[in-house]
Amino acid sequence: MQLLLVSFTPISCNEDDAVSGANNNNSGDNSGDNNGDGNDNDNSDYITDDHTTTNQISDLGATLGQILFYDVALSLNNTVSCASCYQQANAFSDLNATSTGVNRQTGRHSKRLIN
Repeated sequence: MQLLLVSFTPISCNEDDAVSGANNNNSGDNSGDNNGDGNDNDNSDYITDDHTTTNQISDLGATLGQILFYDVALSLNNTVSCASCYQQANAFSDLNATSTGVNRQTGRHSKRLIN
């Protein structure tokens, strides 16, 4: 047992090499920073289309969206709606590992909602 500990000690005491391309926010290198705000976790390619200037929210549009979201008539057998999985009380997320769907378990998690 002592021989085993001694054999690992020299390896674990070596100084770690710097990771190539790592940004520690102290070097001034923003190569991993997509928009220059100092956050390397940005994913500026996530949503590229912005239609907010040409597609304004209206009372009628929001009401239609709400009606469709809660309407079970849009499902195959009139039993589930979007709201069956996406719970408003949970920030419109599905807390189940797999969605129930029309015919019981689907085997997959429901897609994320994006507005």
